[in-house]
Amino acid sequence: MKNLFLTGVLAIATLAASAQFMVVTSYDSDQEENIDKITANLGFGYQVMDKVIIGLTMQDATMNTAAIIGVDAIIGVVAVPQVDAVTGVTAVDAVAANDGLDGIPGTSDDVAAVDAVTGVTAVAFEAAVDAVDAVAGVEAADEVENGTVVSEMQFFARYNYTENIFLQLTSPWGVEDNIVEGATDFARIGAGYTMNVWGDINAEANYSMLVKAGGVDGDDRKGKLSLGVSMNF
Repeated sequence: MKNLFLTGVLAIATLAASAQFMVVTSYDSDQEENIDKITANLGFGYQVMDKVIIGLTMQDATMNTAAIIGVDAIIGVVAVPQVDAVTGVTAVDAVAANDGLDGIPGTSDDVAAVDAVTGVTAVAFEAAVDAVDAVAGVEAADEVENGTVVSEMQFFARYNYTENIFLQLTSPWGVEDNIVEGATDFARIGAGYTMNVWGDINAEANYSMLVKAGGVDGDDRKGKLSLGVSMNF
C-alpha cells in the first residue's frame, strides 16, 4: 500500500507545475535501510487555501505493545479411571479335607477342604482423573513502546501561522481490525519551524503530542520531536 502511495506521489509531483503542492518527509531512525529512513514517512500535501495545506503521509500511527505475563508450562496428565475401595483380606493357607479325629466320614468333627487365599491390602477409593493436555510455557515480555502499528497511512492538515512557523494535526484514516480504539484516539497535534535552505527545499523541525490524554497509552501523551525536509512546487 505504501509503495502504491509513493508511486502516486511521484507521478503527481512530476505533472504538477504550481506552488500549490508540497512533498514532506521526516527522518525515521528506526528503519534499517538508509533510503527508508528518509522515505518511510513521505507525505504529499495540497494547498487548499491561503496558509492551509491538507494531505496524506505514510508515517505510521503506533501504540505501545502491552506487556506479556509469563505462564509456566503444564505437564500433560493421562486419564485415570475410578478405583473402587477394596477391603483388606488376611492370607489363609490351604487346608486339606479330613474325617476328623474319629476318622469316620460324615461326622461332626469332619473338616472341609479350604483353598489358600492370598492376602489383599485394603485399597481406598480414588476418583477418576480426566486427561490434561500439556501446555507450553509463555515467556514474559516487557511493554514495547510504539511496538504496534495501528495504521500505515495518516491524514494531515497544516496551517502556516507565519512564513516559518506552522501548526499541524495528524490522524489516521482508520485503524487495524484488531484495535479497539478509534482513529481519533491516535490523533496528534503539534507545531513546527521551517527554514528555507536551498531553492524550494526547506529544513523542518516539529514537536507533536497525542490530542487525548489518558487514552490508549495511559496519561502519556507521547510527545515527539521530528526532523525532516519539505519541498514546495
